[in-house]
Amino acid sequence: MVETDSISGARTLNPYYITLYTKVSTINAIIKTLWLEALRSNKYKQGQCCLAKKDDKGQTCYCCLGVLTDLYVNSPEGQEAGAKWGDTDSYDRLVFVCQNYRECHYLSTPVREWAELANFNPDLLTDMTGNNSSCGWLNDRGYSFEKIAELIEANL
Repeated sequence: MVETDSISGARTLNPYYITLYTKVSTINAIIKTLWLEALRSNKYKQGQCCLAKKDDKGQTCYCCLGVLTDLYVNSPEGQEAGAKWGDTDSYDRLVFVCQNYRECHYLSTPVREWAELANFNPDLLTDMTGNNSSCGWLNDRGYSFEKIAELIEANL
């Protein structure tokens, strides 16, 4: 949307109205398909602020990154590496354990390398102002697994 400054009369592009996004990262195609299927499967209950956490009823809730981590835990590569969900921490978050890695917030190095992702919390959207929105950020702001899957499909 173009706006005109009321004092100078200058016309500027308001970046907050721009909805054009660019592809910002890549992922292994096979892992991407598995992740999309898992997010859309209704097998995983969605949670926020950590990879996985037990709710009041003892059911495990996952963020979108936790779903990818769980896929790694159950993959042949993860099994070979000894990947598992460890005990909960003092906040009832499940801790991912693999080799010397312990993680409860972002993708660990083994998961990231398995999925061939460039970083630990991949960006799904970049707007025209250069602001990025990562998987975890979108998940924690209430984007459904279905919406996140759509963004992964289009932008990773």
